[in-house]
Amino acid sequence: MRSTSRSTRPAHRNGAFAALVIAGVLPALIAPNATAATVERLSGADRYGTGAEVSKAAFPAGAVPVAYIATGENFPDALAGGAAASHAGGPLLLVEKDAVPPAVATELTRLKPKRIVILGGSDVVSAAVATALQAFTVGNVTRDSGADRYETALATSQHAFTDGFGGTAILATGENYPDALSAGSLFSGHHGPVLLTAPGGGLSDALVTEFKRLKPTEVLILGGTDVVSDVVVADLTDLGFKPTRLSGDDRYATSAAIARFAFPAGKAPTRVLVTTGNNFPDGVAAGPLAAVDKSPILLAGGTCWDAATLTFLQTANPTIYTYIGGPGVVPVVSGTQLECAPPLPG
Repeated sequence: MRSTSRSTRPAHRNGAFAALVIAGVLPALIAPNATAATVERLSGADRYGTGAEVSKAAFPAGAVPVAYIATGENFPDALAGGAAASHAGGPLLLVEKDAVPPAVATELTRLKPKRIVILGGSDVVSAAVATALQAFTVGNVTRDSGADRYETALATSQHAFTDGFGGTAILATGENYPDALSAGSLFSGHHGPVLLTAPGGGLSDALVTEFKRLKPTEVLILGGTDVVSDVVVADLTDLGFKPTRLSGDDRYATSAAIARFAFPAGKAPTRVLVTTGNNFPDGVAAGPLAAVDKSPILLAGGTCWDAATLTFLQTANPTIYTYIGGPGVVPVVSGTQLECAPPLPG
């Protein structure tokens, strides 16, 4: 199995997507199954603005119980944040190390979160930013962090999910972002934390302790054996779990496999969220929207669909495609690539 880390059905809510920045609702276009589809785009001037637009779409009424905050400069700390934010009913927004971008400040003012959780240490989101964030909430600004990405994901899980939570535990590699981005497809129907594992070995002692604490009724492994080894499967089995691996030949096929599992026959989504598989910011922000809207997240690598994703789309027959990020990140123009199936809608 090659590494996946290389390179539901809601009615369309009238207010939720009113804040589309770039193109609004485009004319009906031809989807891969030859059925007319609506194409939308959520995008801002940069990754921070795009995250704010995704938050507006997910939480149009504001007044959220919590907002999670992560650095927009690197992916590890944000990977576990989407699941925690989704579970708590709030967005995941990105900031610079030493500043709250204006688009994020505006969105936090609108959201009025009752509390704010920062993901990662002061080396990625500074103490000055933590102080600035206090102005946007009447509650506490706290921090989930550890010595590395794995400990930060554990701290996020420990603070967001109670002892004996049950539900689903999702395990992905901490070495790259694509598989964990696609975990957002699971957030509406398979509630639980995203935990990160290091390559080349079994479960760490800390992960064993966390699995015992959570007592999940379902364990999902994202990615092939080269990113999450079969030793991990054996360790989970020894703990009494029956893990299910969701994977494909690459990040795009893995994304499609996760979407198929989350939305099997008879549970086809109305909408799909499409984000780039070549960078992380837009995908991590999309997780809470996927949960609220009961939609899968699909990764795209250019101007055409890979075969596995096309097969999912032909079966699911969604009527709305929402692209996350600008056209320079996720094109909506027709095109062909030899390794791809027919082009993306548009």
